[in-house]
Amino acid sequence: DADEHGGALCARIGADDDDDGDHHQGKLAQLASDAGSSISSMAMLFVFGAVLLALATQRMETLKVEIVARPMRSFATGIIGALVGLVVFIATCVTVIGIPLALMGLLLSFLAMWGGVCAVLETAGAAVLGHRTKNPYMHLAAGCGMFLILGAIPYIGGLVTAAVIFTDTSIFQCLPRL
Repeated sequence: DADEHGGALCARIGADDDDDGDHHQGKLAQLASDAGSSISSMAMLFVFGAVLLALATQRMETLKVEIVARPMRSFATGIIGALVGLVVFIATCVTVIGIPLALMGLLLSFLAMWGGVCAVLETAGAAVLGHRTKNPYMHLAAGCGMFLILGAIPYIGGLVTAAVIFTDTSIFQCLPRL
């Protein structure tokens, strides 16, 4: 009788070990999936930034100069711009006619925001690699790499992402200087 319970206990312990192995393999697969997704996102961000560097060279240069000259002002206007954009989006959605316009404005705002993020990343890459190369594509690649690595750090990654997103002033570069 004791042998019977001992055998059952050993069988359960062996089953628990198999479950832990499956659990660790599942976590490893999830980690690999997350890493691949992050690398793909950074690659797409690099491609988007490279297209902007090629097609909107002067605009990207203006953004970089503004970010370097007044980083805290850029950050503050990014926060204010996000809040104002949210209020305008909600106010535009009040009417049926305004909903498509609000959605189009939201799409264009996201494109402008990611363009500004590319300018921030290129500026950060230039700060690190500027003494080695003057190639803006290398600067953008370095910025994307740093963003990928810093974004993966728990707690710090969220702060870095928020800082990069709010530092771009792409929407406010369209407005005349006050």
